[in-house]
Amino acid sequence: MSFRSSLLRLRKPSDVCDGLLAHLNIHIESDVPLSTLVPSEQFAGRPLLYDTDLESMLAELDVPNEDAYREIMRLPPHEGRKKPRLAYSRNFFAGLEDMRRYYDGSKDDYYDVDVPEDEHEDLR
Repeated sequence: MSFRSSLLRLRKPSDVCDGLLAHLNIHIESDVPLSTLVPSEQFAGRPLLYDTDLESMLAELDVPNEDAYREIMRLPPHEGRKKPRLAYSRNFFAGLEDMRRYYDGSKDDYYDVDVPEDEHEDLR
């Protein structure tokens, strides 16, 4: 099957396969820390006025999803964790919470990504 025809056959997320990702030169990495995605030295010495806003936005990106959901749902934080401060991402998590009420995940059939054995050892 050609690349074009495999691309045109995509209709749902479960249609994506490892071969198509290889054609697109896409490599999937899981559990990537925020410091790898947004290096802090990238913003050092910027001459913009809103550095404190940027710092608080980046700090909110580092909040685990479960803690943010507990904050949105007004549940107490887990033992040993502090209550996160959500300002910029509050509407995002509130919108996800609203969507959760209507989403039916019972028919989801996503494919599994094959992880080489040596990467399993790095995660431990």
